[in-house]
Amino acid sequence: MIVKSNNQLQESVIEVKRLTYLGMIINVFLMIIKFGGGIFFGSISLIADAFHTFSDFSTDILILWGVIIGSRPADSSHPFGHGKFETLSGTLLSIILIVVGTGIAVESGRMVMSAKFMAPGLPVLFVAFISVVTKEFLYQQTIKSAKQLDSMALYANAWHHRSDALSSIVVIVGVSSSMLGFLPGDSIAGLFVGLMIVIIGIKFLIKAGKELMEGSVEEDVLQSIKMILDEHPDVKSWHKLRTRKVGRELIVDVHILVKPELSVKKGHQIAEEVESTVKNAFKKPVNVLTHVEPDLPFARQ
Repeated sequence: MIVKSNNQLQESVIEVKRLTYLGMIINVFLMIIKFGGGIFFGSISLIADAFHTFSDFSTDILILWGVIIGSRPADSSHPFGHGKFETLSGTLLSIILIVVGTGIAVESGRMVMSAKFMAPGLPVLFVAFISVVTKEFLYQQTIKSAKQLDSMALYANAWHHRSDALSSIVVIVGVSSSMLGFLPGDSIAGLFVGLMIVIIGIKFLIKAGKELMEGSVEEDVLQSIKMILDEHPDVKSWHKLRTRKVGRELIVDVHILVKPELSVKKGHQIAEEVESTVKNAFKKPVNVLTHVEPDLPFARQ
């Protein structure tokens, strides 16, 4: 079963790399046209959006670092593997989102207070539209894999793509209002983009923090494990169920109680059946440690 988990990890690494390299290529293209369009046509919201895309590109590199190190096999210094490095990269990504969003909001707010406005042209709308389409495409591709692999880093990166698409929509609204005569529209749009990025960053920082602090897995995953334990005919009861995540790997530790008269061999067989059922219930890699105890009063504590 360890071989199966290792194969799953390596397959997921390949998928993460594919999505990340694709994102890097698209982000470089978008950075160029956003910075150029924002400077040439005088759009503060598009320039802010370009910085958002730049942060997205930077986090692509961060994701690769986390995944490459996090996929290393377990060793004497890291007996549970290096999966926390991927969670750490997701944490750093969240912090970057908060910092970038704050900077964008402050600069846009300064523009609003200074009352120095410009009315960007139609090309800015075209650039923003391209950004919406491409970043939404990246979001859909990445969130699909994030759900399949249960990767914290991919979840964060997917929403970074989505936030970039949403910020471009805000740019379209702001620039359109400026072109229609409401000159502060572009700067106000930049302010909202910044605040939106900060909120998303905080959301993922909380989630990453829970993983780093050894928080339990999601309630639906926990209920699935409990159902497996309850339905096994030879497991009379169970207790001390503990779960946590190490990167993309789910760690499960549980004590099961069986008939006292069973042989050690039979008890071991039951434990293997439980472990195999739990592992096969999830697409992500699962590490299960089952303690077998006799179903007696002193063992039910």
